[in-house]
Amino acid sequence: MSRGLEQIWPDLGLRAGVVPFRSTVAFGLEILLIRRPAHRFWSLPKRHLMADHEPHVSAAIEAYEEAGVRGRVHPVPLGNYRHVKSPSDFSAGGEVVEVILFPLEVQAISERWPEMNVRERRWVRQDEVSEWVAPGQLRELLAAFVPSTASESA
Repeated sequence: MSRGLEQIWPDLGLRAGVVPFRSTVAFGLEILLIRRPAHRFWSLPKRHLMADHEPHVSAAIEAYEEAGVRGRVHPVPLGNYRHVKSPSDFSAGGEVVEVILFPLEVQAISERWPEMNVRERRWVRQDEVSEWVAPGQLRELLAAFVPSTASESA
């Protein structure tokens, strides 16, 4: 694994994800959340690790595919959380995976992106994240997120 990357739950499958963020005068720190329309709670872009890319780069690629955003991704992880993947056939329980998160300062937002027909995206003020994200580790990580370390480029 790369610099500072540590799997906390080695028995779980590993994914890389990003916290897409921006700061605005009107709303302060905002985080871009995504979801499939049938799901109640919102989440973040994440994917399997790619053999030919560093984990933070894999996560940035997924940010474009799932949310249509590009930007500066920081290679040092923010933290890890356990995520229950939705079952693909909706007949069995979901798979639990470990997600390692990297900050991604959004610099471009596409009007069209690869998964725009299967995912919604929504900017949420950081202080309102708990209204959108399921209770648990991800909600806690997002509430504590401080983007100061994200200003370096990958």
